[in-house]
Amino acid sequence: MLLVPPSLEWAARKLINATTLANGADNVLKGVVEVVASPWLA
Repeated sequence: MLLVPPSLEWAARKLINATTLANGADNVLKGVVEVVASPWLA
């Protein structure tokens, strides 16, 4: 589980669901981590 503030939810989802990372490496966490937005972190 990746816990993020609501303002970063879509950025986190984009990163976690990407096939490759910015450096060209495979994203080994794709489909493994669930993004959860928590208002307590806002």
